[in-house]
Parts: sequence; C-alpha cells; structure tokens
Amino acid sequence: MMSKYIRKAEEENAKNKDELTKKQNEIAQWKESGSRKDENIANLLKQIYKLEKERDRFSHEASKANANLM
Repeated sequence: MMSKYIRKAEEENAKNKDELTKKQNEIAQWKESGSRKDENIANLLKQIYKLEKERDRFSHEASKANANLM
C-alpha cells in the first residue's frame, strides 16, 4: 500500500517538474522577446532623432532660400 502512494507521489512530482520546466522555458522566451523589442525601440528612437535632425536642417535651408528669394 505504501509503495502505491510513493509511486503516485513520484508520478505527481515528475508531472510538476515537467510543468515547471515548461514554465521556465516560457519565461525565458518572454524575456528574450522583451529584450528584442527593447532593442527595436532603441533603434526606432535613433532613427526618429536622425530624421528630426534632417528635417530641421532642410527647414533651415528652405528658410534661407526663401529669404534670398525675397
């Protein structure tokens, strides 16, 4: 009778261990995904900064050309 309970407990422990491993893998995947998204956001912010700088430069050049035209 006792061996039956021990076997059942061991099976339950194995199931719990498998479930824990799956959850840990899932957490690792979420962290990796978040890290990739953070990198993507950083790259997009850099691009935005460069584009804003370029826009300001062109705006300044257009103002200068307009002033020369007048």
